[in-house]
Amino acid sequence: MTWLFVAGLVSAVIGAARGTWSPCGESMLSSITPVGERTRGYRWGVTVAMFLTAATLGGAFTGWVIGHLGAFVLDGRAGLVAGAVLVAALIAAVVDGTSLRRYVNWPHRQVDERWFSTHRRWVYATLFGAQLGLGFLTVIPAALILLIALLAAGTGDPVAAAIIGATFGATRGLSLFAVVRANDPVVLRRIMAKVSATARPAQVATTVTSIGVAGVALAALVA
Repeated sequence: MTWLFVAGLVSAVIGAARGTWSPCGESMLSSITPVGERTRGYRWGVTVAMFLTAATLGGAFTGWVIGHLGAFVLDGRAGLVAGAVLVAALIAAVVDGTSLRRYVNWPHRQVDERWFSTHRRWVYATLFGAQLGLGFLTVIPAALILLIALLAAGTGDPVAAAIIGATFGATRGLSLFAVVRANDPVVLRRIMAKVSATARPAQVATTVTSIGVAGVALAALVA
């Protein structure tokens, strides 16, 4: 279903970007920086490339698996899918737009920052990227993330779902470019302060996205 694919792509971008303000997202921003990689003897650009590739592949894998599940369970049930997405989107909007959001941060597992000092670059860059790209192994920052999974499953197409997942993972990986100019600790602190200051707009964006998906699902349901 075309609308599910498009809604999934848009939601994947917004949901992954929202992850920047999660504990894991902020940890990556403050750790994988030009100044940080320089002190470890590495080039930041190469580390980011590894991280981005792993995040994209991790997201694609999650989407591919979810797409197969959707093809098995939901394929050919257009009305059921639209109804389920409508309900899920409304719930996500309420959760992300109110204080209820504090109860959806599950699992609470964070990436292990000790890896930066105990493992080589290719290990921490790829494994951190893969964990964040997979979407469900670390802190879930918003209910929108679960809605993305439902949209991917609803397509009933493993390839389409994999593209949605890859979009999610790539967006999470690209978030590291927010600190591209952090060549010293002072600049890094300024950047992180700006990131923290924009947490509220990011939260609003997730709520608006869920409301938009609900509207599209309603239109598909009554069409």
